[in-house]
Amino acid sequence: MPFKIFVATAGTLEYPRWKFLTTVMVARSLRYYVEGILAVYYGRRVLLFIKDNGQVVLSVVTAVVVIFVLIYAIASSNSLGKKEPDQTTPSDD
Repeated sequence: MPFKIFVATAGTLEYPRWKFLTTVMVARSLRYYVEGILAVYYGRRVLLFIKDNGQVVLSVVTAVVVIFVLIYAIASSNSLGKKEPDQTTPSDD
């Protein structure tokens, strides 16, 4: 998620600056600490997996993205093709 949204929201809501900065510092420290630990324990295995299976993983991800884009395009074109019924017909008063 973009960080700027949180900064803008905190500024707009007049959230105390020291609380915001403390929260950001703690959250980012925890995040990068966990990422570092995972890299130490699984780094070599992940690199070997990517080296051995990278083409397959990339192909599957690409296929899934293309399928979703096609589904979205078809759904969008179907919703644009439907027109609202004409509201100017006379009533039976």
